[in-house]
Amino acid sequence: MKKWGRVTVSNRWVLLLVAALVYVWLLEAVDLVCFLGGWPQGSVLSRLVVVGIFGGGLVTLSRKINWYIGKIRWNGWLVAGTVVLVGWGLIKSVFPDISYDTFNYHLLNQAPGFVNLFEHGYGAGSFQVWGFRLGDRLLGVSRWLLGYRYGTLLNTAVWALIFIQISQMLRALAAKMSIKSVIPVEIWAFLAVITEWNLTLLVGTYYVDSLGVPLFLEAIMLLWQARERQPTGTEVIWWAFLGGLMLALKMTNVVLVVPLVILYLVVAGRRMSWRAWLGAMAAGVIPMAVYLLFNFWCTHNPIFPYYNTLFHSPYYIDQYNFKDSRWGPQNQLEHW
Repeated sequence: MKKWGRVTVSNRWVLLLVAALVYVWLLEAVDLVCFLGGWPQGSVLSRLVVVGIFGGGLVTLSRKINWYIGKIRWNGWLVAGTVVLVGWGLIKSVFPDISYDTFNYHLLNQAPGFVNLFEHGYGAGSFQVWGFRLGDRLLGVSRWLLGYRYGTLLNTAVWALIFIQISQMLRALAAKMSIKSVIPVEIWAFLAVITEWNLTLLVGTYYVDSLGVPLFLEAIMLLWQARERQPTGTEVIWWAFLGGLMLALKMTNVVLVVPLVILYLVVAGRRMSWRAWLGAMAAGVIPMAVYLLFNFWCTHNPIFPYYNTLFHSPYYIDQYNFKDSRWGPQNQLEHW
């Protein structure tokens, strides 16, 4: 059987996260088809369709792609760091998440199915409910499986995965540059994850901000590999798909994706075939397509409410593109 190409993944836990995101995305895609067609969302038939597509896709991809999955080199430091992070997450999750944004829109976005909130429940969740919600839906599945308190453990698992990935990256970098550190790389990685408050404070919450970080680190590792050898077309498409998933998790991840795309084009753009270009563009857009289409259908702005000077949705003011500063300080002096 002819293979499509090779794909390199740092470890099997990253692949598991991507698989979970793809499964939830399929749930969203089928629900959107039902929403647009006026059919019941979340029906048994629609879920069987998702299971069939997902299972068929797994079989096909496992046969048609050569997967090179890195192994985690467990040692005492890596085990200890992982245990501490997971232990802290277990303690933190005992206390229920009562964050403002969680009640304002995260829990609303976790609910399966699409609802035009300009027709039903007007004003619920403010403009945030129109952001890309793949991360919320994944956390919603975690809440359904583990209950309200421990549903937040998904963020703890991602926190530990980030620690493992950084350890892998530092170990590979040290080997590449023939650096021998007195302090184990796992300690540096542990310090990196616990001193980054944007990650630490998300433990025990339903915030989605950290879910894209493993994909971001994976994209960086693939970018590093692209500097050393020519990436295959399949690898380029996989890399673009990771970027698309990052955007589907949270729209504002664009500030991470754009620099990555620019760097990747600088490193490997000239060596990419036209098929790889087309495949990468499709792979980057498909994860977002569900939410772009839903937003456009309901508001006439695919990224509502942003850049409404371009799309002219009747549901938001046309005067501002990214930030509505009508009720806030206009500069730092006014902020003080």
